[in-house]
Amino acid sequence: MEDQKESRAAQLALFPGWFATDPNESRTLDIYDALPRFVFNHCRDLAPNEGKPRSFNVKVKGNDIQVVLAAADVKRGPKWVRVFSGPREELVERALRQIAAQDASKTELQINADGQRTISVRFSFSEIRRILAEYGHSFKISEINEALDVLSRTSMSLHSESLDGFQGHSGTLISNYSYRIRKNDQDGSHSYGRADLHALATRSILTLAWFPINNRRVMALSSPLARWLSTRMYHNFRQVIKNGRVLNQGYHIALSTIIEESALIQQERPAKAARTVVTALEEMRASRILSPHEPCPRVDKLGKAPDARGRPQIVDVIWTLFPSNEVAEEIIQGNLQMKNLRCDQAHLSLFAQKALKEGATSEITGKMEVESAAHP
Repeated sequence: MEDQKESRAAQLALFPGWFATDPNESRTLDIYDALPRFVFNHCRDLAPNEGKPRSFNVKVKGNDIQVVLAAADVKRGPKWVRVFSGPREELVERALRQIAAQDASKTELQINADGQRTISVRFSFSEIRRILAEYGHSFKISEINEALDVLSRTSMSLHSESLDGFQGHSGTLISNYSYRIRKNDQDGSHSYGRADLHALATRSILTLAWFPINNRRVMALSSPLARWLSTRMYHNFRQVIKNGRVLNQGYHIALSTIIEESALIQQERPAKAARTVVTALEEMRASRILSPHEPCPRVDKLGKAPDARGRPQIVDVIWTLFPSNEVAEEIIQGNLQMKNLRCDQAHLSLFAQKALKEGATSEITGKMEVESAAHP
């Protein structure tokens, strides 16, 4: 029992402020959540010669990044199928992150001999099923397992160019996925798994580059685009104020940005894509993520050439999103929480190093290279 208490204390020291006390709370991650990871406009099963990698261009913190997503080859029964990560994988990844943010006993920092740091999450399949069911999403154990398999096989390559050269990173959305599913385990309570988070997710967690998010509000949304917009607004619109609609201070986002960076509506014409966005915004209003009183204001940018019916063509739209007062308060409190955590970061880092030197070990491997803790 004392060993478990010491292990939990060490984990809390390694992840300052990361673990939530509110059961509905999760985290948004800097950079990682800004990257398109889920392609929704493809059919689920593709022929082996289909499903070419998809390329997206995004701007993150002023840097232009090319993101290339490759479909995953997974075995389903006797055959192999090619699958792009989609809504199911997005929801399962959100559930996995909620477990990582809620349970210190299941979230572990691994440090290899080269000093590379990886965050591993252990879980039971019943936990993931329960989280998804609470938010209105029902999946079988086999479907959750396949979703995790897809996440572990979906390759995401990043490429960027600077004045002095090029840089890049390649890896799967999760890695080192392992599982043990017991036969006839209907609810998943006796079936377990483990996975490592993406390197960018690990970096965001360890450097306090994250913010709280109300997972119940976001995961209860039925539209993948509404979930993407909500997550983006929670993470980016930190200067929010209450009654923003009255004071006309909202979060601006363009249709062109949504098309390019969400990967959700790539194949749609601008006018149709705009209607898809409006539907997502209406669901956010109905769920009181956005102010429910009036539709979000929009400014249409029209092209010079008319469409087939002689009407001006929409080439872009800019919406202004006004968070509800409840969401605004959550963001404001999150700002205060992160400000306090970052002010204490130096002290907490010293405490974490001390915990490592005193022998914090991994519950999975039973060992951790203590000396490597000095190398970030």
